[in-house]
Amino acid sequence: MKRHNSGFWAGAATAMVVMLLGIGFAAPPSIEIKPATAPGKWTVTFRYEPGAADTVHLAGTFNDWSPTATPMTQEGSAFKASLTLPDGEYQYKFVVNGSDWRHDPLNPHTADDNNGGLNSVLKVSAAEAAMQTTASASTGPLAVEPLPDGKYRVTFRLKDTSAKTAAVAGTFNGWNTTANLMKREGADMVATVDLVAGQYEYKFVLEDSTWLTDPSNPLTADDGRGNTNSVLRLGISSAVPAKAEPTAAPKIVPCPSVAVEPLGQGRNRVTFRHLADRATSVSLAGSFNGWDVGKNPMKRSDGEYVVTVELKDGKHVYKFVEDGERWVADPRNPATAEDGMGGLNSVLKIGEAPAH
Repeated sequence: MKRHNSGFWAGAATAMVVMLLGIGFAAPPSIEIKPATAPGKWTVTFRYEPGAADTVHLAGTFNDWSPTATPMTQEGSAFKASLTLPDGEYQYKFVVNGSDWRHDPLNPHTADDNNGGLNSVLKVSAAEAAMQTTASASTGPLAVEPLPDGKYRVTFRLKDTSAKTAAVAGTFNGWNTTANLMKREGADMVATVDLVAGQYEYKFVLEDSTWLTDPSNPLTADDGRGNTNSVLRLGISSAVPAKAEPTAAPKIVPCPSVAVEPLGQGRNRVTFRHLADRATSVSLAGSFNGWDVGKNPMKRSDGEYVVTVELKDGKHVYKFVEDGERWVADPRNPATAEDGMGGLNSVLKIGEAPAH
C-alpha cells in the first residue's frame, strides 16, 4: 500500500508551513545542500540508514512519488542519492525493499501524508543552505536509527568536551543524572538510548552539576525559568513553534536518595530518603539547618525514612542521624566531602549551573 498521497502537495502547500526559530528551518543532518552548476539550483544529497535492507529508493514531490525513479546507492550502512533541485519546498520518503515507505527519522519537519502517516518536509534555498553551514560548523548532530519494533535508537554526542564525566538527562528518564551516563570516544562523550516515537526535552549534565543544552541541536523549548531545554522529536509532526509554552519544572534526581523540585527564584523543594531498618528514628542534619538534630525529623514511609525541606540554590552538606546518636553519610549519594572528624559528609549541589 502506498504511504504517500501524490495529490497532497497541491492541497497542503499553503496549509502546511513549518518554521524553526521564526526564519525557516535548516536542512536536517540527513541532507546536504550545495550550490549546483546551473544558476538558481542546488545539489541536494539525501542519506538514510535503514538497518537491514536490500534496496532503498527516494520518492517525493520532485519525482511524482515514483518508488523506482531515484535509486539510492549503498555506502557502508547508509544509502545515498543526489538530486539537482530549484528553490522550493519538497516532501519525500524513503522506499525500503520496494514496498516499505518510511519518513526521514532525522528530519523533524513533517506533514500528514493523508494515509495515517507522515511525509518528511525539506526547504531548499540559499537561506536554508546558509543555516545548514552554520549548524555543521558547531558540534555534531544527534544520530537516529529506526528499529524494527518501531522504536528509535538515538545516539547523543557532545563533541570536543574536556569534561571528566557527562550524562544525558531528560523527560525520557525523569531528568535522572545517572540513568544514561555518557562514555568517552576520543574527544567526545557519547550515550545511546532507545526511545519510542514522541517529543522529548533533554540536556547534558557535566561533572554532575553543569547543565548544558545540546549545542548541535537548534530546536529548543522554554523551560519556564528563563532558560531552554533541547528538543528531540521522533516520528511526529514538528508543526509547532520552536519556543514551546513553558512546562512544569521537572524533578532533578542527582542520586537515588534525593529528588529536587525547582520552585523558581533560586528556591527548591528537596526530598531526602534513607534506608535504616534497625533505627527507630532518623533525622536530617546539615549545613542548611545548623546541624540541628531536632530540626528536620524524618517519617517512615514504605520502608524508608523521608523528609522534604526547602533549600536555596548552592552547595549543601548533610548527614542522617539514626536514633539521635549515629551520624551516617548518605550511602546512596556518591558525592562526599571530609567532615573534619575523620568521616564524610554527603554533598548536594543545586542550581550552580542552569538546571535543565
